[in-house]
Amino acid sequence: MSRDKGGGRGAFLGPGRLAREFSLLQRQGGVPHAQLQPDMNDTLTWHFVLHDLPADSPYHGGVYHGKLVFPPNYPFAPPSIFMLTPSGRFEVNKRICMSMSDFHPVRNPADQSFSWESPEKRVRMHSK
Repeated sequence: MSRDKGGGRGAFLGPGRLAREFSLLQRQGGVPHAQLQPDMNDTLTWHFVLHDLPADSPYHGGVYHGKLVFPPNYPFAPPSIFMLTPSGRFEVNKRICMSMSDFHPVRNPADQSFSWESPEKRVRMHSK
């Protein structure tokens, strides 16, 4: 269970946490060079579009669609990150190998310094 109606510990996990983080992102004006949108049919999936990337980026001039797939126990486990637009760098719809993603499992949860990073920080990594 990712959320309990009584406001207990489950309210801080998964979909409830993500809804609050998305609301905060909207109030703060979003993420530079990115548009984020939770999936209407799956609260644990967010789509993003990277655009207007800096001139010194190898991806300058392109527009790239990707998705973040969060586990039900987020933020205690990292999301999967996928790119859905061909870029020549990442395989389409395959998990991306990043230290802040679920690609490399961490044996000791205390080592997950990224576990408290917001989706905004994860998308910023791609948009720089």
